[in-house]
Parts: sequence; structure tokens; C-alpha cells
Amino acid sequence: MNYRLLNGHAAASYGWIRSRLGEDGQWRAYTDRDISAYFKAPWSFFAAGDRTAAELSLAHIERNYLRPDGDFEHIVSSHLMERHPLYLHAHVAIAASLIGRPNVADRILDFTARHRHAGLEAWGGLAAAGELPHCDAVSTSTMGLACLESGRMEEANGAGRFLGRLLDMQPRPDTEFSTTLLGSGELLSGAPGVELRPHQRVTLRARSQAWWSLRFPAAFLARLFEHSGDPQWLALAQRYLYLLDRAPQSTHDMSCGKTAWACAVLYRATGDPAYRGRALQAARTLVSHLAANGGWCGCMGGDGGTAQAPTVIGYEISTEFAMWLALVGEALAAREGVAWTAPARWAGDTSLSQSLRQLQRICLLKRRTAVLRWRRVMARVL
Repeated sequence: MNYRLLNGHAAASYGWIRSRLGEDGQWRAYTDRDISAYFKAPWSFFAAGDRTAAELSLAHIERNYLRPDGDFEHIVSSHLMERHPLYLHAHVAIAASLIGRPNVADRILDFTARHRHAGLEAWGGLAAAGELPHCDAVSTSTMGLACLESGRMEEANGAGRFLGRLLDMQPRPDTEFSTTLLGSGELLSGAPGVELRPHQRVTLRARSQAWWSLRFPAAFLARLFEHSGDPQWLALAQRYLYLLDRAPQSTHDMSCGKTAWACAVLYRATGDPAYRGRALQAARTLVSHLAANGGWCGCMGGDGGTAQAPTVIGYEISTEFAMWLALVGEALAAREGVAWTAPARWAGDTSLSQSLRQLQRICLLKRRTAVLRWRRVMARVL
């Protein structure tokens, strides 16, 4: 996959979500009040080079969801609240910082400070009834990135130290990764009488694991290294990527965009071609789920969204995946001095749009050829 092809895929994905955004920042013909459909949109549009859409979607969130205390209304999707309560707060704060709305970012970050365990230098959530207070890798990584983008370097460095401590405490690092520490500082997996949930332990040799618990730490630490130049963060990011190397099933997962961005950032920061290759490999896996119309197969129907109306999870996934493609392309191009065309410009330029359609036809032909080749191989084997 080359830059032009990666840009084309990013533009197709951007065009799909942009066509569904109304002038009020709300998804057209979408009436669900769940913020899960919106919280990744501002960062995604900003990464695509569409500042207008980024500001529209952020204004919609601020107007309809953000409370004066920095928390959010209408959080309906239980999977977010149960796993990583501050995940959506971090995404909106990151976008607000990038767009130039520090007042919004600070309001959110000041609220999340109440969920920060000062002794552990980590973030978690208010535990459900009967549970012990805890801090986890994803909440801390996303909040660490939000602090980094808003200039709160003390908190960002603290998040990095927590992620290092979490790795050092793993009793079986070659086979599993426990994602969560209790407020006491011990691993949740080692607490007596505690039944772990799937997102609280990653078994490296198994299928369908919470791979994002390794990927987001790697991505945050890569950005922390790039920003600070401190080699300890590079070494720590490499340790998280090493765990993913020991998890062969993780390479086929749709959440691999985080790995692609982590490696693209490390390539931009170090120039090591191994990171470039890994970033493109992960991006290639991600693109394999992209439908011809720019939607994402598997989250909105088999054709990426034409057969049925997009769902909450469909918008969440589409905005995230479009963002990773844009960020990966930008990072790789920056290191090599290659002209990078923002996905938003592709969609707005007639000549580029024609090139995009040609690229899509080429990709479709390559996929069909790969399928036919696989069928011939299987026919010989069977």
C-alpha cells in the first residue's frame, strides 16, 4: 500500500461520514440521543483536514451533552461506562485542544481529575456497586493523551509512569496482560475473590481479546516520546508493541488502527523503517474492512451502511477508523517529506475524486483476485 492508496481509502471513509453530518453538527435522520455516536467525530474531522465539520460536531456535543461541571449527559451505551468511563471524555478533550477550544478541554479535564488516583498517577472510574475502586490502562492512556495535547505535561508523564509500572507488575508477561490496578496498587487479577471481566485481562494466544488495552498505551507512549524526546517512553511503547507481537490473533482485529497510528508516530519520530512496515501492515488490515461506499463492513450491515440506517456503534466505529487512516497517512508522509493530501481535500477536488474512484476500482479488483487465488489454493488442498 502506497501513500496515494492510503489517502484514497482515508478520503472514502471521510466522505462517508461527512455526507451524513448536518449543518447543526448532528447526524442526518438520526434521532438517538446516545453520545457514543458523536464523541469521536470532532477529532476524526480535524484529522481529515475538515475544521468546519470538526467545529460543528464539537459545538453539537457542547450544546447537547456537555454539562457545566465537565461531565456529559445522555451517555447510554453501557459498554463504554462499564469498561472505560473516561474514554469518551478524553476523546472530546483531545479534539477541543486540537481545534483551539481550551475552555472546553479544561472543563472536561478538570472534571476527570476527580477520577485520578494521585498515588498511582492513573485514571479509572467510579466502581460499580460491590466493586473495588480501580485504574486501567485504556482510561489512563486516553486521558494521558488528552493531557499531552492540552499541555498538562505533569499528568501526561504520570500516565506514562503508571503504564510502565503496570507492565512491570505482570506475573505472566509472556502469556497474558492484566489491564487494571486496584486503588491499593495491586493487580486486580491478584485480588482474592475477584471475577475478572473480559476487558480486564488479555490472553495473548487467544482470540477476540481486548487488544485495545495494549494498543492505546502504545499509541499514547509513542506520542509522549515524540513530544518529549525522552527515550524511556520509546522503550515503553516498544514493550507494549512486543506484547502484541506475541498475540498472533491481534493482527486480524478491526481495532488495529491504534497499532497503525502508534507505529506511524514512531516512524515519524525515529525514521526506523520497521515501524513504517508495521504501520502499513496494520492499515492494510483495517482497510480490508472498508466497503466500496466508504462505510465499514461489520458495523452497519454487510455493505458498509447502504442496507440499513447507521447505528450508534456504526457511527462510533466509522469516525474512529476514518481518523486512524488520516493520522497514519499524515505521519508517514511527514517523515519522508512526501506531499500529503488531507482526506477532506480529496473529497472536494474533482480530479482527486476521479482518482479516488479509480483507486477504489483497483482495490476491488485486487480483493476479487485475492479471493479467487485463495479459492484455487483451497481447491488443491481439499
